[in-house]
Amino acid sequence: LDNWQPGDNAMEKHKQLYPSCSFVQRMLSVNNFGLSSRSAFSPSVATSLSPSLHSIALSPSLEQVGYFSGSFSSFPQDPVTTRAVEDLSFLSPKLHNPSMRTEDARLRTFHSWPLTFLSPTDLAKAGLYYLGTADKVACFTCGGQLCNWEPKDNAVSEHRRHYPNCPFVENLIRDQQSFNVSNVSMQTHEAR
Repeated sequence: LDNWQPGDNAMEKHKQLYPSCSFVQRMLSVNNFGLSSRSAFSPSVATSLSPSLHSIALSPSLEQVGYFSGSFSSFPQDPVTTRAVEDLSFLSPKLHNPSMRTEDARLRTFHSWPLTFLSPTDLAKAGLYYLGTADKVACFTCGGQLCNWEPKDNAVSEHRRHYPNCPFVENLIRDQQSFNVSNVSMQTHEAR
């Protein structure tokens, strides 16, 4: 996102430029659940939100906090609480192993990874964490397990091939398709 103008709304610009982005889609799905008659990206406060979502809507926008003006003297009085964020769990799939939801947490499981031809970083990026036995890994989202890796294997491809309905894999694919479509100008720029 570039070419910012005073008064630009980050969420509206994100929605306009990257309508296929999984984050944008999730925000739109909140709006489609009938929680608000206004856009989920609108800076105004929706009046029909449930109490837990209401605290999120009341949080000041980045503009109100002074992010775009360069003035950081006023910070939110009532920041988004953990409880309010947890109440949005209906937007994401149930996780098989929530403690492995971050890439960093998954990466830390590979301290005794036996294979040299398959990078722990690639496995963690594919949503996989090491189970500590042989070369067996599992997905933190769907719980699918993979093992008996070969040198030509690609972590994302194997995850997708064996567990095509995994929400994590579906998000990776959706994000990759969005990247391929929406960043044509960047690809063209690199080719120059």
